[in-house]
Amino acid sequence: MYPKIYLTLDNCFGIKRWTEPEDWMRISKEIGISYIEASADNECDPFYGGKDYLKDWVQKVEESQKKHQSKIANFFTGYSTYRTLGLLHPDRRIRERLVNQWFKEIIQVASSLNAGLGFFVHAFSEPTLQDPEIYRETKNLLFDTISHLVKFASSQSPVILMLEQMYSPHQYPWTISGTFEYLKEVFKRSKLPSYIALDTGHMVGQGRFLRPNQEQLEEIFSGFHGNESLTNYWLGSNSIRKLVIESRKSSFLFKPTLLDLIEAEMDRYSYLFAEPIDGDLYSWLKLLGCYSPIIHLQQTNGKTSSHQPFTRENNLNGIVHPKKVLQAIARSYEEPENPLLPPRCKAIYLTFEIFNSSIDYPQQIVDRLRESVEFWREYIPQDGLSLDVLLK
Repeated sequence: MYPKIYLTLDNCFGIKRWTEPEDWMRISKEIGISYIEASADNECDPFYGGKDYLKDWVQKVEESQKKHQSKIANFFTGYSTYRTLGLLHPDRRIRERLVNQWFKEIIQVASSLNAGLGFFVHAFSEPTLQDPEIYRETKNLLFDTISHLVKFASSQSPVILMLEQMYSPHQYPWTISGTFEYLKEVFKRSKLPSYIALDTGHMVGQGRFLRPNQEQLEEIFSGFHGNESLTNYWLGSNSIRKLVIESRKSSFLFKPTLLDLIEAEMDRYSYLFAEPIDGDLYSWLKLLGCYSPIIHLQQTNGKTSSHQPFTRENNLNGIVHPKKVLQAIARSYEEPENPLLPPRCKAIYLTFEIFNSSIDYPQQIVDRLRESVEFWREYIPQDGLSLDVLLK
């Protein structure tokens, strides 16, 4: 069964400009959007606001929803929590505070508005990445913590949780295989469905973290002078860099022996490397689109993730095209179901996540959003239609 598709707008466009629910909901409606993703950065962060404020905020949202015939479909964590170790902080007090005084608070807010919650609030520190055993332990901590939150969210209406995929080793999950691993582990531990949130620009970093092949390793040794050329290749671990550097100081290790040692180290640190497929937007959608109730839309040239609008100028060099996106998502629903994974989602909110400059004129922001909506409305003329109907 194909999902219903909704065109949605993240209200991050209004940060520091249109901050009251009435303001950003009115603008959204004026440009043709009825479904909204509420960013915690736009004045609904639990740490910043507190319970009493959020209670009043919810009331304002309910009044504005009724007035504009609109709906908050999902919440999403913001930039302030994104830029932290968050759920993987080495101090247990920080982790518990984030779980109990941030996540559970915003889950309850989402529950009161019958909305989902997308998030990314963790990172693996460099010392953690450089120790395979600590990395495994930390990853299990992440699985257990999110499973706990999934169970709590299930008791609150329920609220569906969706972890956003990223594009570098310290921001798991960042590869297709790692994302499948995440989905399986949390589903196994929580016994409840939870999902991911894809972003059309989050495939621009993986190509920088490919595992060097034999030919590239040969080139490293043949052209290496000092440390400079090491920056041309991603070697992953400090231990591999050390092997290469030490090999230049001594003739003790023959090159074949050294290559074997490096290959063995790369196997130990396999989680630091991506595959070529991980850098392809449409491969992600074809394989994982059915597990992503939120798909963030940004136009990109495939080299940067700058959250550009879908203007005529950006679309000339952009790789994100509505028909291709819809076709790729459909492919994911045509694959056999996997009992180790959560049920495929029944609704997908294609959500504009467009960032603006502090020096943009307010009208420029609105005009670019309107042009983006008009571009996508050619392919999604009405919200709630089934994906197969849209593709006919």
